[in-house]
Amino acid sequence: MVYSYKVLISKEAVREKYELYSLKKHMMFQLHGYTYNPYDRINYTIKLSLRTMTLTISKKDGSPFSANKWTVFDEIISDFFEKLEVEFIQEKEIMEE
Repeated sequence: MVYSYKVLISKEAVREKYELYSLKKHMMFQLHGYTYNPYDRINYTIKLSLRTMTLTISKKDGSPFSANKWTVFDEIISDFFEKLEVEFIQEKEIMEE
């Protein structure tokens, strides 16, 4: 089963600020308490569709996520995108000054 999250921030903010590496780093720290390293293997495939503004996460082995994991992902992913939007807005305000 695939976890799906509807991204609720502006498409412009996602285009400018979103990086898969940053998301993986944020997820690994929240899930396991350590910073993601590009050499670390993770058991997830993460895809972002800008057309539908949907982030999907699936396990590489195809097994389903537990209900508890969905709840954890909801918190982690929403927190990540909220911070991303705040950062985008702050940078935009600084540029306008």
